Amino acid sequence: IQLFGRGVRLKGRQMSLKRSAALPGAQGRPPGIAHLETLSIFGWNADYIQRFQEFIENEDVPQELTLPLIPAAPWPDKKLPLPEPKPGFAVARLTWTLDDSGPDVKLDKMPQATAAATRGAGKQAAQSKGAAGGRLELKFTDPRYLRLLDRQALYHELLAYKRLRGYDNLYLPAGALDAILQKRCRVTLPAGEQMPETVQRAAATLLKSYMDRFVRMKERQAVSQNVQPGWLAGNDPRLQTEYRLRARGDQQLLLQLRAALNQVKSDWQYLPASGYYLWPSPPLPRLYFDRSLFNPLLLAGHSKDIVVSPPPLNEMETQFLQDLQQFWQVNHAQAAYRDCELYVLRNLAVSGISLFHRAGFYPDFILWLHNRQTAETKALFIEPHGLHHEGLSGNADKFAALTAVRALSGRPDFQKAQVTLDGYVLTNSKLEDIRDANGRDWPALEAAYPLKRMEGDYIRDILA
Repeated sequence: IQLFGRGVRLKGRQMSLKRSAALPGAQGRPPGIAHLETLSIFGWNADYIQRFQEFIENEDVPQELTLPLIPAAPWPDKKLPLPEPKPGFAVARLTWTLDDSGPDVKLDKMPQATAAATRGAGKQAAQSKGAAGGRLELKFTDPRYLRLLDRQALYHELLAYKRLRGYDNLYLPAGALDAILQKRCRVTLPAGEQMPETVQRAAATLLKSYMDRFVRMKERQAVSQNVQPGWLAGNDPRLQTEYRLRARGDQQLLLQLRAALNQVKSDWQYLPASGYYLWPSPPLPRLYFDRSLFNPLLLAGHSKDIVVSPPPLNEMETQFLQDLQQFWQVNHAQAAYRDCELYVLRNLAVSGISLFHRAGFYPDFILWLHNRQTAETKALFIEPHGLHHEGLSGNADKFAALTAVRALSGRPDFQKAQVTLDGYVLTNSKLEDIRDANGRDWPALEAAYPLKRMEGDYIRDILA
């Protein structure tokens, strides 16, 4: 029935959708009615499943295959610390009132222009970026702009947004909006566009962003006070244990994919216990890293007719693992690391290990550096991420989450467990492409944020 997209539902007495045996007074039901309430399915042709499979293939419906991942063996028990909620704690049980104690939010509505100028034959064109036209820094401390707002419409729009986001534990007083706009919100508009509808839209956007960041801030504060050291187990449901691959195309591609999957499985018979191996060729580009808790790791570059879930490693993530492997290969025998074990986890988005639920921050990698002699462990949450689109402000919640995690290292329970927590956003973006760097150089940015450039000896810096 379900295979062919047809559904059968029992109407039941008085539209109850239930069999008579489940209704009150079932002892008085007519004899034999149970047969009428039973759905029987008969198949006359034994080959209908085969014909349906042929139909799928002819209609080019993707076929799904799986690639099981091989976990580290033996699993490093009690060597992979993570902050975990204390028993009985649930952040959803807490309630908060929206006020002006949250973070500042800014909105830039200026159109951006890119200019390119040639510099002669054989030379790369020079590019410059910036805002086009005059600008107006609008501050709601100016009563002229507050008078442009329809506060009732704004409040109702925020109530609808609160329901949409599921902030059931957040109380939204109407009287708080003015104070939030005045104290926490700034917007940049093109000069001459401060019409009432433009200011109204900007205020709504700012307040929604502020509400999101306020809830995330409150969650970080509450969770940070109610976590304790825990240990990642090999059967944790948040771990990735397989890839799912869907192939759309001719049978030749499907055969190639199946052959590649068989090759991946046979590789394990010949790979040494340690090392780093890269297979860059399609249809399944992949790598093996002996420090990874699960192998192999698929890479971007497969056929466009193959859909991989979870997504394969992108170029920046692959570069990070290559840099880590090269550093460890050269330095693992040095005095600083001679007694250490390194473990790497490629973390899942949405269903993996989150630093804070509302923040939605699932770092791409988690690293552990465990010292066998002292039993000390450093856990690092790593996020390779470009800053050329969202800038620093667009990653404010990630920076705040990493800063909050770092602070846990000073807690007595984490110190007693000899656990240090740290984390970084890694980037290969050029300084001139970070729109809100505001003239600061890299040392200044790295001092102000949990941020590292993917250049030089950065692996040594993050492991230090």
